[in-house]
Amino acid sequence: MTAPSRPRIIITRAEEVQGEDWADYVRCIEAAGGEALAFDCADFEDVGALPLHDGMLVTAGIDVDPARYREERDEHVAATDPARDEVESTL
Repeated sequence: MTAPSRPRIIITRAEEVQGEDWADYVRCIEAAGGEALAFDCADFEDVGALPLHDGMLVTAGIDVDPARYREERDEHVAATDPARDEVESTL
């Protein structure tokens, strides 16, 4: 009998977020028995090009543009990244 393979979990990366430690996401996935796979949002071309995976962790980041949800931006919204919003929505 062969040992079951570890679940392969894609972890998204985008801009640098102060206080966010990408390696911490990796440690948590590995501690839970998974294999962490880095995915840089800037490199996205098509979902078919993603490596084989069992799950995905979409990391924290800057604000999602409220226009994406037909809402107005208010004083609580800082920077947005429409390109990242598009990639993560597609994923």
